[in-house]
Amino acid sequence: LASVPPPPPTGGRASLGPGMAGVLGACCTLLFSLVAACLGALFACGLGAVAHDWLYGWTVMRAVSALSSRTPEAVATLALLLLPPSLAAYWARCCRGRAEGAAFGQAVLGALLGGALLGLLASTPPRLYGYDVADQDIHSTSGAKAVATVEL
Repeated sequence: LASVPPPPPTGGRASLGPGMAGVLGACCTLLFSLVAACLGALFACGLGAVAHDWLYGWTVMRAVSALSSRTPEAVATLALLLLPPSLAAYWARCCRGRAEGAAFGQAVLGALLGGALLGLLASTPPRLYGYDVADQDIHSTSGAKAVATVEL
């Protein structure tokens, strides 16, 4: 008898073949990680906006604003670009469990944390409290403007 090839597998991930199953799993992990990062960034940025609204003028908010105002623009840009993906990669790499699906969960959680850090960094605008206020008296005949500088 000639050798007869085995029947093709039926159902489940095995029917995709070993190469396709890995590609499909990687695509699902990437998709869920992107969604988690976006949700984390939106939630943290929204939380920052609510905190600015509720706590406007408090000493803590003034200190955060002073810190972000004194940070050089290049350093702030590098922090905004490098810190969130570094946190996500660190979390996904070092905190891996041995259980089935742990790599997927850690990748999604790392993306969520990186997105949340991105949202928090983006929600703190520089010079929130230091600005010039121009006041013009509408009853003045000379049209003079008084400028008051508000500083921390």
